[in-house]
Amino acid sequence: MSEFLIKLIIFSLWIISYITPWIRFFSPSSLIISTIIIGILNALIKPIILILTFPLTIITLLIVPGFQINGFLNGLLSVIVFSILSTIISKLI
Repeated sequence: MSEFLIKLIIFSLWIISYITPWIRFFSPSSLIISTIIIGILNALIKPIILILTFPLTIITLLIVPGFQINGFLNGLLSVIVFSILSTIISKLI
C-alpha cells in the first residue's frame, strides 16, 4: 500500500508540473527528492495546523446552523468538486 501511495504522489507531482507553468522538475531524482521533502513536511506540519485550526472549525460549525453534510464521503466529494470549480473559475478570471 505504501508503495502505491509513493507512486501516486510522484505521479501527482509530475502531473502538476506538466499542468502548471510555475512548477518544473528537470530530472526524476529532483521529482523523487521533492516528493520525500513534501511528504516529511506534510507529516510534521499537518498535525500542528489541525490542532491550531480546530477552534476555528468549531466556530464555523456554529455560525451557520442550517448547513449540514451527511457523511464523510459526501463532504469529501463536495470539497473536491468545490476545489475543481474554484480552480476553473480562478483560471478564467
